[in-house]
Amino acid sequence: MLVIGLNQTIDRTVQLNSLAPGEVLRATGVAVTPGGKAVNVCRAASTLGVPARLVGPFPGELGRFATDMLAAEHLDVAAVRVDGEIRGTTVVLERSGRATVINEPGPPLDAGGWRRVLEAVSAELQSGTVVAISGSSPPGAPADAHRQLIELVHASGGYVAVDVAGDSLLAAAGASADLLSPNLAEAETALAGATVGNGHRPGEAVEAGGDDSRTAVVARAESAAAALVDAGARAAIVSAGLHGAAYHERDGARFVDAPTVDVVNPIGAGDALLGATLAAIERGRPLPEAVHAGVAFAAASVAHPVAGYADPALVARLGATA
Repeated sequence: MLVIGLNQTIDRTVQLNSLAPGEVLRATGVAVTPGGKAVNVCRAASTLGVPARLVGPFPGELGRFATDMLAAEHLDVAAVRVDGEIRGTTVVLERSGRATVINEPGPPLDAGGWRRVLEAVSAELQSGTVVAISGSSPPGAPADAHRQLIELVHASGGYVAVDVAGDSLLAAAGASADLLSPNLAEAETALAGATVGNGHRPGEAVEAGGDDSRTAVVARAESAAAALVDAGARAAIVSAGLHGAAYHERDGARFVDAPTVDVVNPIGAGDALLGATLAAIERGRPLPEAVHAGVAFAAASVAHPVAGYADPALVARLGATA
């Protein structure tokens, strides 16, 4: 399994009793780890015993530090050296379970750096490779970066899943990604005001008024997944937090309920969902079975302090094995 990440980061996760802006606060715990959506996807696959290789830019001295930390986690990395310095992300976890995330933009990626990224990805591809493209693009990356990557994977005979936000999500759908995997907010933001395919407009199944009941959230997730397939994706999973996830493909659709767990760190749950789903696809399981495994693993992951990982015993108990 190959995972493409264009904008890696180093996470600094700070635990607080509660966040009080304007106050001087004392942390109850701090952890520094490599981060980013692509890294979390690799962690999920690795936890399930499916080898995953991460390819993408790792700029600067801190980029080398990040690759060393990933090696210590026994994660396989093909680091592309580019100019600049790797970005940072600050995560504030409160005792209540609320999480606040501050993402830095990352260093600009110039034309030479982008060419080296494409060359590194091409060197890893072969027929049948399962590929995840996950996370944001750095400043300076081509506007059609994700389309270029999708076409590169398809030209090699690979299967490509994409987890991005904004205009890039619809671009990935238009490029016929095999699978899209946004969360509900990302999907609805990208689809806002858009009418796609057969005239389906996301959110039509939900009454106006911002209803966030479980019934409404499930309907919205199902609607958004259908709209992404209407927009050109071959299949879509839309995660709906603690409720679970909706998936839609041309042969069927369903909402998969999430098991209930004690939440320790909710960051990266969507990445864990994608990593576990692709691990199951890598092992030949059909999408409906793979999504069930992915949702269960995502639930197990939020009970773990490090994004993307999960306790193998909890994974087995929830039936999340790939």
